[in-house]
Amino acid sequence: MNKVTLSVVAVILCIAIFTVAIISLSNNNSNNNNEMPTSTPPPTPGSTPNVKITNFIYLGNWHGTTLGGMIDLFSLNYTNLGKTDVENLTVTLNTNKTAAKETDRQHPTPTPISGYNPYYHPDEAISGETYPLESLKVGETKTFEKSYLDVGFLLVAPFALTVTIKSNDTILDQATIMISLTYLSNQ
Repeated sequence: MNKVTLSVVAVILCIAIFTVAIISLSNNNSNNNNEMPTSTPPPTPGSTPNVKITNFIYLGNWHGTTLGGMIDLFSLNYTNLGKTDVENLTVTLNTNKTAAKETDRQHPTPTPISGYNPYYHPDEAISGETYPLESLKVGETKTFEKSYLDVGFLLVAPFALTVTIKSNDTILDQATIMISLTYLSNQ
């Protein structure tokens, strides 16, 4: 045989071997129902939920009630981005203020009002407060808003407010905003 004929036979033989190998591999893969491993395993029941804060804003809206002025302090939107419904959600509020008391206070009104604490500062009072949230289905977004009653004058220095969303004491997300109140009065 000449060299050209041998080369053609060698090429045909190689193509046949590769074809048989490819068919053999594809048959093995179709008979094997195991999925290829991925970098992130699929969620299992009981895995950590994926709830994220999607919007957290300071409102600062004052409005009147029969008991006095009310301020809508903030609005918080949170979304379940996971693959399972989430139960037992809570939100905890924390500020950068402490409940340290001043020693030289002047009463803001000439006549004290019975039952009214003129030294009530929401930035101190709300720090550490925890509130239950509703359950959250997959892909669902809900809103939590908080308002506070002001019976008279209220002096509040600007403060940072951090919210922490938890499920069964596992932190899922946190966000911080600046509350820029400087002087508020009942109107």
